Amino acid sequence: MSENISIVEAMNSPYATIKSLGDAIEVAVEITDQMVIKHVRSNDEYKVNMPINPDKDNTYRYYAETISFNYNGKKYELPAADHIEKALDDAGFEAKFEEGQVVACNGWYPAEKKEYWEQLQAIERTMDQIKTVSEIQKRRKDCIEHCKVQNIKPLDEELRDRCFKIPDTGYIIVDDQGTERLVRPNVFGAGPTATQFMVGKISEHIPGGGYSRGYTFVDTDGSAYVTESEAVIHSLESNGFKTDSAVKHMGIGWGEKFKDPVIQEKYVSSVMSDEEYEKKKEDEKVARSNYVTEVLRTTRDELGNIQVAYEAATAENERLRAMLEQAGINPDPEDIKPSTLS
Repeated sequence: MSENISIVEAMNSPYATIKSLGDAIEVAVEITDQMVIKHVRSNDEYKVNMPINPDKDNTYRYYAETISFNYNGKKYELPAADHIEKALDDAGFEAKFEEGQVVACNGWYPAEKKEYWEQLQAIERTMDQIKTVSEIQKRRKDCIEHCKVQNIKPLDEELRDRCFKIPDTGYIIVDDQGTERLVRPNVFGAGPTATQFMVGKISEHIPGGGYSRGYTFVDTDGSAYVTESEAVIHSLESNGFKTDSAVKHMGIGWGEKFKDPVIQEKYVSSVMSDEEYEKKKEDEKVARSNYVTEVLRTTRDELGNIQVAYEAATAENERLRAMLEQAGINPDPEDIKPSTLS
């Protein structure tokens, strides 16, 4: 999977500026007979046999983050986005909802177009992140007002360092085979109650298995967190939070890690049991004490060295003074003033 591209590059790309059917055709990948399709994880492959489904012209399908559309007897596919769907709707295309085949989805991609397809996916990810952040920021005020009405109080600040905050932009996870997937914050749900759907809710506990242990909860401002601390959960419940199976756990699975090492470190240092947290704090306290002790010892040794050097310099000064006096030379002549020295 390609690296994320900049916002400027994404928003100025031909993919982001698709407004018509012609634009979509120009950017899309044409699915052709005998085209080799590979899977990103297993490297399995197969060849497309056309026609692959009975869809007629001027129809499209939206499946597994891919839009597939038919026009003039040809099949085209693109990473899905709302503005592409709108362009097809405006062109009079009919959305097909019954089962049908979409080729480049669920990890499958056109082998000959691998780099180009990954570039399109990277642009779509960046655009989706912009949209997600904008949506979250827009709804924060509504979330806070909703929680006030429902008498739901936010997470206690003293417990916040026992939680990992899900970035509003989402994050990329890498498994032990190097396969990447983008996880987007899904904290609002859908429908007319979307603004309040997940806020003030806690996921069911995940003791182990497919995903890392712990809970996911959505704070009163719409921010999602992962925690393993029972103290945090008890505090949230006291603040009016409720457990809801609709809240998706947003931790990482076994054998997975965050692609961004900074996020990975924050996650590892935050998501832990209360016992592990207390041990971490005790270890940090001991480490600080050891550090202070070492600094004091080093400072004492340095002061001792300074004292030794001062005493040696004083002794040498006295020796030179004695030599001058023996030679009949005044070591402190009063008639020599600093202003007469050149």
